[in-house]
Amino acid sequence: MSNSISTPIDFPAAFKEAEVTTPFDKLLHTLAMATKSVKAERDRLTKDAESAEKFKLAVEKLSGLSTKLSDPDLIPDYMEAAREMGRANTSRLGRIEKSIPQWDIINECFSHSQGLMFSLSEQFEDEQAEETEETKLALAS
Repeated sequence: MSNSISTPIDFPAAFKEAEVTTPFDKLLHTLAMATKSVKAERDRLTKDAESAEKFKLAVEKLSGLSTKLSDPDLIPDYMEAAREMGRANTSRLGRIEKSIPQWDIINECFSHSQGLMFSLSEQFEDEQAEETEETKLALAS
C-alpha cells in the first residue's frame, strides 16, 4: 500500500473542468486546490491523533478494570471496556489504512502556482515595457 499521490495533477484538465481560462483565475484555482489539500492534511492529522488517543484511553480503562476482576459486579464493565477497546482499535486501524498524506499534492500545487506567478510577472513586465515604448513614441511625435 502506498500512501502518496500516484499520478501528477492534470492542471489543464482541472482548469477546463472548472471553466478557468485567464492566467489570474488559473493561479487562484491552483491556490484553492492547495488550500483544500492543506485543510485535508490538517483534518487527517487531527483524526489520526483523535483515533490514537481514543484507543489509548480505552486500553487504560480496560487495564484499570482488569486489576479489579475479583469483584464480580465489575465484570460487565470490564466486558464493555473490552468491546470499547476493540471498537477503538478497529477505528485506529481503519485510520491507518485510509490516512493518505496530502503533501505531494500541496507541493505540486505550490510549484505550479509559482510557475503561474512567474508567467504573470513576465506578462506584466512586457506590458509595462510596451506602454513605456508607446509613451516614448507618442512624446517623440
